[in-house]
Amino acid sequence: MTRRAALIAALVLLGLTLVSPSAEAHALLKSSEPADGSQLLKSPSAVVLSFTEDPDPSLSIVHVIDSNGNDVEKGKARAVPGASSELIVDVGELPNGVYTVSWRTVSRVDGHVTAGAFAFGVGVSPQGAVLPKIKTPSPSILTVVSRWLFYAGLFLLLGVAAVKLFIAPDLARAPPITHIGWITVWVGLLGLVEAQRRDAGVPLGHLLSTSIGHAFLLRAIPLAIVVVGVILARRPAIRQAGFALVLTAGAATVLGHVAEGHAATGSWRVGKILLQWAHIVAGGIWIGGLAAILLGTGPLSPDARKRAVRRFSTLALWLIVVKRLGARLWLTVSIVTYTLFPFGLTASAEARLTLRTGEFGKLADHRTAPVAAS
Repeated sequence: MTRRAALIAALVLLGLTLVSPSAEAHALLKSSEPADGSQLLKSPSAVVLSFTEDPDPSLSIVHVIDSNGNDVEKGKARAVPGASSELIVDVGELPNGVYTVSWRTVSRVDGHVTAGAFAFGVGVSPQGAVLPKIKTPSPSILTVVSRWLFYAGLFLLLGVAAVKLFIAPDLARAPPITHIGWITVWVGLLGLVEAQRRDAGVPLGHLLSTSIGHAFLLRAIPLAIVVVGVILARRPAIRQAGFALVLTAGAATVLGHVAEGHAATGSWRVGKILLQWAHIVAGGIWIGGLAAILLGTGPLSPDARKRAVRRFSTLALWLIVVKRLGARLWLTVSIVTYTLFPFGLTASAEARLTLRTGEFGKLADHRTAPVAAS
């Protein structure tokens, strides 16, 4: 049991590491008009900020501050028509002087908060201007823990359902394992949304009208169907249908998660979404399925355990092939489109890491087969 627990922990940690997003992928300031440090001959009518990812205008704040500390912008920042990655705020006619632009945005892609400041001058040089110390907040403990719980629960649901349907139909421990999975994934999702709500400063009553709320619904609706599948799986007569619903809705949850993430940015969006969806589903079934084999085959007869291990090893081989092919295609797409969308570097690094998981998968199956069959 100790060996099984250690292997399960190692596999879950590996899976969570592979799917965790990089800190490089945020809505960072790419350029601005006026530019940082520029000296203008006359006042601009507006300040335009261009970001590496689409910001949510309803959750973004832009202030233009004069040398006396007064806000001089006219109204709130809004999206530039036809340019979803840009925000504009009117300033009217500014007298000569140095002006500081402080901004804070929430990415429409992942809900992450970024902030910064820069200065420009009208009729004078902005050199020597003292900028406010604005720092992009680091992910909170709630964010990190919730994201790990979300993926761990989702992986467990995908893996147990796949094993029950295709590997070991007599897996008696499958229903209680799925209960652990859906509770874990819901705790993770609710914690993640709450963390994003706190970071963005969104009142609870306005949450669903924001990009954070929209992303929550795309995950919550299929997860509600997962719960229905878990309930059906408790009835022996329709147990297999219940697990089929769990697997399908779990895969739909991944699709909604990916469609609201970095794969949906830049060009070739549909292809990138499908590639990352296949990558996460294959990894989830592999890692969660191996956990199900280690946790759920204890009550089976020795012959049934060996048969389940052999079948899962075959399935795991194909899952690893899918992951490796998907990672290579993802790497190719990322390199080609690197100059077109900012997530390219992060995706390339993730793809290179994923390419190496095939070797780990072979080792894991080799090491765990005698443990599960014993």
